Amino acid sequence: MVKPLDLSHFVIKGEVLSLFRKALRVAYAAPPDTRRELRVEIRQQFQVSRNQAGAYTRSLFSSN
Repeated sequence: MVKPLDLSHFVIKGEVLSLFRKALRVAYAAPPDTRRELRVEIRQQFQVSRNQAGAYTRSLFSSN
């Protein structure tokens, strides 16, 4: 069963999704020959960081 998100996790999730979308927009604006590589790298980095939690992660996303 999936545990519901509390308010702070909900807000952080929204900020992370916003950051992910911004990164993909930047990749789309890159030269065509590097676009795919950038998208793959962005996805990989978000997957690596996906399950990180704690004060450090919250402070990263709340500082923007």
